[in-house]
Amino acid sequence: MSVNLSPLGGAGAQFFSNNGVPLAGGLLYTYSAGTSTPATAYTSNLGLTALANPIVLDSAGRVPTGEIWLTDGVSYKFVLKTALDVLIATWDNLTGINSNFVPFTQKKQTFTATAGQTVFTLTTMQYIVGGNNLSVYVNGSKQIAAVNYIETSSTVVTFVSGLNINDVVECTTSITNTTNPIDSGPTSSRPTGSAITGQYYFDTTIVKPIWWNGTIWILATGLAA
Repeated sequence: MSVNLSPLGGAGAQFFSNNGVPLAGGLLYTYSAGTSTPATAYTSNLGLTALANPIVLDSAGRVPTGEIWLTDGVSYKFVLKTALDVLIATWDNLTGINSNFVPFTQKKQTFTATAGQTVFTLTTMQYIVGGNNLSVYVNGSKQIAAVNYIETSSTVVTFVSGLNINDVVECTTSITNTTNPIDSGPTSSRPTGSAITGQYYFDTTIVKPIWWNGTIWILATGLAA
């Protein structure tokens, strides 16, 4: 199970009464967000051992196990009460730190335009046509899709009007880092548009390990594979 550190009382936090006194024996309840349905929190990043619900704070007003971990992608409600079950505070719609985090890698390719050039072919990256994941700049000025340029294909951008000689065109996109990238196969199946700089791949055609340097696949010697 994937869990994330709680933003409330996550690690070594201390709780206090409204008078500023450590909340000895205080009660911290965890519920599903917006409800009174108990939701499980965990003692560590392993997500194996559930905390009591409510969590009974120690004499210093701290979580006895020291940490609170929440299930990834789940929103929680926390209710803090005194040892006599008197309400102190409620916090709702909280998720673990970096919950649902999706890592991305930015890809960028830069061109220097020739006089009147309209078509630019990407060779080191791809984008999703109509996916709103491509940004195009000319001399630092952001261009507007369907107004200044057309997303012709996943590797081609076509400007509506020809550019000036030496205009600098920059295309950027972001790709999701795969958690289990393809790590072996024939030369014809090498990842390209989705490859991450430093990614390893064992090419079964040439029977050698290779690495993506951000532009091309290379051998351990640094030569192109």
